[in-house]
Amino acid sequence: MNVIDTMDIITESVSQALEKIAFLEVMPSEDESTDPQDVIVAEIDFAGHVSGRIQIAAERGFVRIFAENMCGMEGLTEDQYDDAMKELANITCGLVLPMLAESQKEEFNMDVPYLTELSPPKWQDFVAEKDTVLLEVEGYPLCVKLELH
Repeated sequence: MNVIDTMDIITESVSQALEKIAFLEVMPSEDESTDPQDVIVAEIDFAGHVSGRIQIAAERGFVRIFAENMCGMEGLTEDQYDDAMKELANITCGLVLPMLAESQKEEFNMDVPYLTELSPPKWQDFVAEKDTVLLEVEGYPLCVKLELH
C-alpha cells in the first residue's frame, strides 16, 4: 500500500467543503496556544480497504458562522447549527474517500456523523495528536483529524 499523506488530504478536503458550501476561506493557523471554549467535535467513521475516522473540532462561534453561511440565513436553532456541523463532517468525508481509493470502483461505507463535546483542557491534547491539522477560519481555530486504521 502507498504511504498516505493524511495531513494534505484532510486539509484539502475540509478547505474545499468550507469554501464550496459556506464561502469560508481556510488559512493555516498561526496560534497553537489558543484554548477555545465551548468546543464541539463532529465525527464520522468510514470503512473500506482503508477504514478510519474524521474529526472536526470547532468553537460554537465558528459553527454559527458556518451554518448561517451554508443556509443563507441567520438565527438558526441549536439543532440546525449541530446538523450543519455534522454535514461538514459528512461532506469532508465524501471528499476524502476518493483520495484514499485505490481504484474508481472501490466502495466505502460511511456511518452517520455524530457530535461530542471537547472540554477546554482537552483542546491542546486534541491539537497535538498525530494526523491533526490546525486551521483558522474567520478568526476561529478549526482542528481536523484524519485517523486511519
